[in-house]
Amino acid sequence: AECTFKPKIHANSEALAAQASQRAKLHPDEAPTLLDRLAQQQLEKEARLERERREREIERLSECTFAPQLHKGKGLHASAEGPQVRGLDRYMERKELARRQAEEQREREMKVFMSDPASRPQPFTVPSPFNLADRSKAEERREKLLQEQQAREHAECTFHPRTNETSPKERSAAAHTAHR
Repeated sequence: AECTFKPKIHANSEALAAQASQRAKLHPDEAPTLLDRLAQQQLEKEARLERERREREIERLSECTFAPQLHKGKGLHASAEGPQVRGLDRYMERKELARRQAEEQREREMKVFMSDPASRPQPFTVPSPFNLADRSKAEERREKLLQEQQAREHAECTFHPRTNETSPKERSAAAHTAHR
């Protein structure tokens, strides 16, 4: 029995399969150099993105045509250093604190999730940060409480009006007998 079926494999899939097989063949001694290369590539990418962001900002600002005319006289808020903006120092402190905390978080994640790759089985699993807070359970709990509250409020309702409405079947029967 000769098999005539030949599947068509996309070039991207072949390339990914080749890369995966090469990663699986990595010797444990090569792992630290791989991690160093990956870390270097990540740093280069971040630097390139930051440079591109700054270039876009400069380009955007070059399109601004507004140039305010400032008076050099002694105004209400003028000082030797220029106008004083209330809260600016505190804002800058908070911004710097947030930047440092984000950097420390990145360092902790790199230390925790990328440490000692030689002890891991082949091929490598790439760990990622996780979130312990499950928002869906909180949403379910909130929905259940809302339903229970609505049920309690409904149970308190005692008024049940009696109406003179009739079903369409009864109306048609009454109309039929009225014409006779």
